[in-house]
Amino acid sequence: MMGAKQRCCSNRLVFGAIACLMCLLLFSNNGHCYQQNQPNILWITSEDNGIELGCYGDEFATSPNIDSLAAKGIRFNNCWSNAPVCAPARTTIISGMYATSLGASNMRSRAVRPVGTKLLPELLRARGYYCSNNSKEDYNFVETSKPWDDSSTKAHWRNRPEKAPFFSVFNINTSHESQIRKRPHKAKHDPKLVPLPPYHPDLPEIRQDWAQYYDKIQEMDAQVGGIVKQLRDDNLLESTIIFYFGDHGSGMPRSKRWLYQSGLNVPMIVIIPDAFDYLRPRGYSPGGLDQRLVSFVDLVPTVLKLVDAPIPEYLQGTPFLGDSSSVSNKYLFGFRDRMDERIDMSRAIRTERYLYVRNFMPYRAQGVFLNYMFQTPTTLAWRQAFRNGSLSSHQAQFWQPKPTEELYDLANDTYQIQNIASDPNYSSIKEELRAKLQHWMIETKDRGVIPESLVKSNLLSPHWDWKEMIEAAFYDAAEPSDLDATNHENPVVRYWLAQQLRASLILGEQDHVNHKISLGETLRRDIEVSVQIVASETIAMIGDELQKADAISQLKSIANLEHSGLLNAVAALNALANLEVEFDGVEKLPAKDSNFEPVYHDYIERLKDYLSHKEH
Repeated sequence: MMGAKQRCCSNRLVFGAIACLMCLLLFSNNGHCYQQNQPNILWITSEDNGIELGCYGDEFATSPNIDSLAAKGIRFNNCWSNAPVCAPARTTIISGMYATSLGASNMRSRAVRPVGTKLLPELLRARGYYCSNNSKEDYNFVETSKPWDDSSTKAHWRNRPEKAPFFSVFNINTSHESQIRKRPHKAKHDPKLVPLPPYHPDLPEIRQDWAQYYDKIQEMDAQVGGIVKQLRDDNLLESTIIFYFGDHGSGMPRSKRWLYQSGLNVPMIVIIPDAFDYLRPRGYSPGGLDQRLVSFVDLVPTVLKLVDAPIPEYLQGTPFLGDSSSVSNKYLFGFRDRMDERIDMSRAIRTERYLYVRNFMPYRAQGVFLNYMFQTPTTLAWRQAFRNGSLSSHQAQFWQPKPTEELYDLANDTYQIQNIASDPNYSSIKEELRAKLQHWMIETKDRGVIPESLVKSNLLSPHWDWKEMIEAAFYDAAEPSDLDATNHENPVVRYWLAQQLRASLILGEQDHVNHKISLGETLRRDIEVSVQIVASETIAMIGDELQKADAISQLKSIANLEHSGLLNAVAALNALANLEVEFDGVEKLPAKDSNFEPVYHDYIERLKDYLSHKEH
C-alpha cells in the first residue's frame, strides 16, 4: 500500500499535470493567464461633440463612417456624459465612480483615489489584457500608479504581446472646442444653411462657428474610419467589441460646461460581433436603437461584464451589456462644479422624459466671464447682442442669474428653453426629482458640497454628517436664514448658510435686511475662510458704506494666496469679479504656490487680468 508521503507526492503530480493542461488551453501575458476567445475591446472617443451626426438624425452633418458603425451595431439614444466637460467626465469614465464621490468634480482638480480602488485598465490587465491609450488621459487624480501598458501617441493594439487580448483607446481631439474657433477657416458646410439652436441668436460669427464645428465633425469621422480600417486590415473585426462615443457636448457655449442635453447627451454606438452574440442585450440587431438610460459611470462595470471579470463592489454604475438582460437605469445624474477659474455648482437628474437641474449658486450667471470660453467668437458676439438688448428672452437667459430650480419636458422641449419648475401642474414631478437628487448626493457622498480648499487640504472629518451637509446645500433662499446656525460645529453647514444668504439677494426682496446684515457680519468673522468669502461678498452688496468697504478689504486680503492659500485666493477673486470691484494693485498679487500645479497659477492670472480690466 502507498504511504501518506507517497500519496501526497502522487497528488502533487496529478495537480501539476492538470495545471500544465490548463496552461495549454490558456495563453500567458506578463504573468497573467487569459482565455483564447476573450473579446478585444476598442474604444474610439471624440472630444467635444454631441449627437450632431447623421445616424442621430442630423441631416446637416457629414459622418459616413460613424453612420456605418451605427448601421452595423446598436445606437444608444439616451447616453449621458455625467459631466459636461472633459476632466471630470473622463475621471468618471475610467474609474466607474462619480467624480463627485472622489472629490474630483472640479475642473483639473487633483484628488487622491481611495485605497483599494483601481482604474479600468488596471482591472483588465489583471485579467491578462494588454491596455493601450492613445493618448489623452486628463484624469482628476494625483498619479499613484501607471494604469496603462502604454499611454502615448504611439500606443496601439499592434504593440501587444502575440495573441494577447487587448483593450485599446483612441482619443480624437479634432472636434475639440479649440478647433472650432481657429481662423482663417473656409467652411465646407455652408454657414448660411447651418441649423441654429433657438438659444443662439442668428449672427454671422455664430453661423461660422457652427459651420466650422460641422467641418470638424466630418474630419473626426474620417479618423474614426481610419481606426476601424486598421482593425479590419488586422483581421480583428470579428474578435473585437467596438465602442464609439463622444466625451460630452459640443464646444459651443451652453453645450460644453452646461447641464442640458446639449452638454450631456452624447453619441454612443456599440458593435458586438456574431462570435459574442451571447453578450448582446435583448433586442440587439444591426442598425438597432437602444432607448435605455445609460451614462459614463456604467462603462467600467459594462466592460468588466463583457470580459467576464469580477465587478468590484465600490463601482457606482450598472452594466448595460454582457447578456440578454434588459437592465436599465431609471435616473441619470450629472454634475457641474468649478470650471477652470470660475466657481459654481449645479446638479442634474433626468428620467426618460424630464430633466431637473438644481443650481446651488443661482446668483452666478451662466455666461459669467470664463477666459477659455470667451476665446470663441460665438461667446463674444452673443454677449454683445445681450448688451445691445437685441436678444429674445430665451437667448438672454444665458447672461442672467440662474433660477434655483429648472425643470424641462424633454418630449416637448428639445432645447430646454421652457422652464416649467414653477408650473403647479408639474410640482409632483419636480418634488420627486429633487428628492431623488438629494438622496443620490447623500448616498454617493457628493464632495462638491464641500469648499474645494477643505477637500484639497484633506481637512474632512469622518464625523461629518453627509445628510446634514447636503440638506444644508438644498436651502430655500426665500426663507430668512437662522442666525443660530452660525454656531454649527461643521464649517460646511456654515458655508451653505452663507450661500443661502448670498442667494437670497437675487430675489430682490428688501425684507429682513437688518437680519441679513447681522448674519453676514457674524459669518464674516467665521474661523473658516471659505465662509468668510461668501459672507463678505454679501455684505459688500447690502451693508452700509463702512461695512461694504470692510468686506471688500477682507476679500482683497484673502485674494493674496500667501495669506489664505491658493484655492481660497481663487474664491476671493471670484467674489471680487462678481462684484466688479476696482482693484488697484491686483497685478502684484502672487499667483504661484509650489503645492499646486501650474494650471492653478493660470486661474489666478486669469482672474487678475479680469479685475485689471484686461479681459472684459
